[in-house]
Amino acid sequence: MNADPNATGSPYRMKTTHSRYTRWSLCLSLSVAIVMLENSPAKADDGKQIANVVQRGSFAYVYDPNGSQFLTLSAGDGIVGFTQSTVSIRRGNFIYVYNNKGSQTSVIPAGN
Repeated sequence: MNADPNATGSPYRMKTTHSRYTRWSLCLSLSVAIVMLENSPAKADDGKQIANVVQRGSFAYVYDPNGSQFLTLSAGDGIVGFTQSTVSIRRGNFIYVYNNKGSQTSVIPAGN
């Protein structure tokens, strides 16, 4: 394999010029990758799959497909939504995203 990433025929060849099309293609590719990751089923070593999230009082209770509760989170201002591997909870002006193990993975400005 050729060590120079800019050499002809290299799988790592990079474009030196950028156009709107190139930037759009990159954004589209990243968007597709994110959607694919969010829609892929949770693996056994990634924790349990999320089937339902219910808010009771100040807590959000997370359930697996068998109906067993496996995680409890502070509900803050309310549940925004969930996927099979994440739960999103609003607190003030931010949305906190947690994975199926209860670890916070990101914080997103909520907007108004």
